[in-house]
Parts: sequence; C-alpha cells; structure tokens
Amino acid sequence: MSSQLIDKFRQLDAYAKTLEDFRVKTATGAAVTVSGVVIMIFLFLSELHTYMSPNISEELFVDTSRGHKLRINLDFVIPTISCNYLVLDAMDSSGEQHLQMDHNIHKRRLDLSGNPIEEPKKQEIMTTTKHIEKQNKTEVAKFTCGSCYGAAFNESQYVLLNNIF
Repeated sequence: MSSQLIDKFRQLDAYAKTLEDFRVKTATGAAVTVSGVVIMIFLFLSELHTYMSPNISEELFVDTSRGHKLRINLDFVIPTISCNYLVLDAMDSSGEQHLQMDHNIHKRRLDLSGNPIEEPKKQEIMTTTKHIEKQNKTEVAKFTCGSCYGAAFNESQYVLLNNIF
C-alpha cells in the first residue's frame, strides 16, 4: 500500500527531466510541485480576498460645487463681558474679510449666575450703519451706559452722577 502511495505521489512530479535518461519522477520533484501548488493557491486566495474586501478611505473635503458660502453655527457663552463689546470678524483663508456676516448673530444678556435675563436680540448691523451715516456731524452723541449684567442703575442715579461730574 505504501509503495502505491509513493508511486502516485511520484506521478505528481510536473518537472520531469527532458532527457530520456533523466525522465524518472522523484519524490523531491513531487514535493516541489505540491509546495508550488500550495503557494499558488495561497497567493490566489489572498489576492481574491484583497480584491473582494472594500477599500475604506476616510477623507474630508469641502464640496465647492454647492456654492461658495459655508454656513457655520456658533453657540457660546461669555459671562464676564458686556454684549456691547462682542463682535465677530469673518475672514477666509486668503485673508479677505467678509463684512456683514454678523447680521444673524443673536445676543442674550445673562445675570451674574449665568441665567438669561431676556430673550435673544438680533443685531441689525445694516440699520445701525445707515443710522450713523444719517446723523448730523454737529450733533452730540448721547451717553449710554451698558447693562452691567443686570445691575443697571435707574435714571435718578444717572442724573445724580451726571450732576457730580
């Protein structure tokens, strides 16, 4: 039985010698043939697996075909500064400033503990600039006081302080 198995194994030799004297199929030739076939099957299956598995590529880019404006939503709280001192400057990567971008900014006053005092107010920049342009240059600007974070004084205190100065 074992000699038949060895003879069958020798029949697997794909590299038989070309000369008549060397056309003997050997066990070494069969071992080379079997190992070559195993390596080829392994390489085929690994290439098939690579071909069948999807190539995942994570990439982030700005779609320029949808328009040149990008909508950005901001929501932040700065509790230690008055709303009058806060402004927003928008600038692109080339350094070009984009004015009038803050017409959709809503500012909300907060008290000292961070609770909202009033509903958000939309800043109308366009109407403010038109109003300033219409003012007469000889007209004296009116003095106004900021909110003081909800601790604003009333008119009688303002008149008293104005008389002192």
